[in-house]
Amino acid sequence: MNLPDARDWLYSGKAFAAAALALYIALSLSLPNPYWCVATVYVVSHPLSGSTRSKAVYRVLGTLIGACGAVALVPAFVNTPIVLSLLISGWVGVFLYLALLDRTPRSYVFMLATYSLPLIALPTLTNPETVFDVALARSEEIVLGIICASLVNTTLFPRRVASVLNPQIDRLLGDAAEWARACLQAGWNQASIPHPPFLADIASMDALTRHLAYDTTHHRQAVLAQEIRLCAAMLIPQVSALLDPLAALASGPAQNESRDVFELVSEVTAWMRRDQIGTAGGEHLLAECGRQLALADNARGEVSAIRALALTRLDELLRLWLDCLELRAAIVDAVVTRSSPAFRLRRRLVHEPHYDHGLLLFAAGSAALATAAASLIWISSGSVIGAGGVMLVSVSCAFFAASDSPAPQISRFLFWEYIVLATALIYMFAILPGIETFEILLLALAPPLLIAGAFTNQPQHNVSVLLFTSGSISAITLNNGYAGDFESFTSNAIASIVGLVFALTWTLVTRPFGTEFAARRLAKANHHDLCLMASKLADDGRQVIQARLLDRLGQLLPRQCLLADGHGLDAIRDVRVGLVLSEIQTLKRQLPADLRQGVDAMMNRVRSFFDEPGDEHEAPSSLSVECRGLARALLDSRGPHEFLAAQAVIGLRLAFLPERPTDPEISPEPPQPQASALPIAVP
Repeated sequence: MNLPDARDWLYSGKAFAAAALALYIALSLSLPNPYWCVATVYVVSHPLSGSTRSKAVYRVLGTLIGACGAVALVPAFVNTPIVLSLLISGWVGVFLYLALLDRTPRSYVFMLATYSLPLIALPTLTNPETVFDVALARSEEIVLGIICASLVNTTLFPRRVASVLNPQIDRLLGDAAEWARACLQAGWNQASIPHPPFLADIASMDALTRHLAYDTTHHRQAVLAQEIRLCAAMLIPQVSALLDPLAALASGPAQNESRDVFELVSEVTAWMRRDQIGTAGGEHLLAECGRQLALADNARGEVSAIRALALTRLDELLRLWLDCLELRAAIVDAVVTRSSPAFRLRRRLVHEPHYDHGLLLFAAGSAALATAAASLIWISSGSVIGAGGVMLVSVSCAFFAASDSPAPQISRFLFWEYIVLATALIYMFAILPGIETFEILLLALAPPLLIAGAFTNQPQHNVSVLLFTSGSISAITLNNGYAGDFESFTSNAIASIVGLVFALTWTLVTRPFGTEFAARRLAKANHHDLCLMASKLADDGRQVIQARLLDRLGQLLPRQCLLADGHGLDAIRDVRVGLVLSEIQTLKRQLPADLRQGVDAMMNRVRSFFDEPGDEHEAPSSLSVECRGLARALLDSRGPHEFLAAQAVIGLRLAFLPERPTDPEISPEPPQPQASALPIAVP
């Protein structure tokens, strides 16, 4: 476990100061539930100022939507509790689905609306005339907590998102460079490609850039950061696509005559290194790559086509990496980059997220049905679960709905609920009875809140900190006077535990599928899109499919690493195939009619291959034979467009059935670079 540093302790002190301010104002105004203000401070506070502001805005909106829903539903349906329970459950399902559809901070609006309604509505069912007062009080207290959190975070040593984004970009590019070098030094074997570690960097930077718009004047930086994120993700299939022709050259009789290609690859791997932050040397490598490519274009034959394909992929990789470096200069060093980098102009990378609507609807429906079932049990049995238990069923099922396997996380919620209740028990019946002043109260609350808050910035502890801080404050129920009632506390504690046990049991029964099920569905979606790519599709449609394939790559690769048996799952291959299919469809227009028919026949075979049911997508040898035959026909035509199309067809064959090099000695180890005074990332 990493111990908090000075910056973490500073943030924790700021969060506690905001909580103390909110509590003081709430007590001064005699608000009914001051602890809501304090809990809100810890829910919305974030070490970064922009993140705090975005969470604050969206929490206000989500709470107001939930409060309005409670005020509208409870008085109208309080006399028909079953109908009211079903309406509340339907509300949970609809807003949770909207929250799962949105990957931006805006989803917080829908998530808050999801469980704000049951939090307000359920406790008022026995006194429905108080629902407006409860909704108003909760809204006031949450807004007060948000204002205090935002004020303190913005005025006291604010930490801007941009200050964290720059090191994050350097870490992303550093990890990407090391991964690319490792792949290009590993014998050009697709099976030996290591897992891209910078996927975590991309996810972290994605979260940062979404909050960048709330951090004063950094809109341009946010746009450029999204572009560099897309370029970095594109490195994965681009490097993989380069390995295919290199392996083919290394496995055949053309090893010796291709040494210039291998040497150029070694120079590129020496240049792409962690401490390389400038574009110096890149233009020279591009020129050399272009010179060798011109020589390959003047020749004909399958070996020449494979050489040209390798050099084309290397050229694209160089341009892509130069784009990354130029975007970094524009963001970090404020150096104006060219408006349309070459690779982005060709690929026109866009962000098109993939949504598995079936799984999202199932997750939202499961949470809604859990809320309905818990409500009906409570209504029919009196107080077996209680309103507090039903609320926690709704909160826990909604909060972890996006996970492939939410049961372990709900189990962690249950564990921390035990810690929360034990802490609240000590405070309510051992510490608070002897406290008479506000200052002593703050001193009593400070130790656990300060220690817990210092771990907020550590991703592995973030959820635990949130559960402990907000849960403990809510369980202690701070008010203007001491109101400790052991019987009431015990009843609420039992209701909370029973509710979470119910949520855990429900989740284990209704959502047993786990990571492999989600991964197989992603692979199936890839295959469906590749079928479309092999069809007659407009250019814009192919670009959207490429973007979806790239988005699924980020979703599928981490899941593949978690699976003991990932047979039939190859996210990188799917992206490579999609890019090559798009190239073939574009080049087909320039071919004679007879060759277009051959391309169409091959595309039909590709489409039928991906249309086959099941996940075991091992390419048949007949597809490789057909690709070889079409490539030879294209090469025999000896036209420039036919030569490019032959390269693409060969690339498709190698993507399906990559060849492995037989002589590892042709892969010289690139020279070790000198250390730079400006490292791209600090270890």
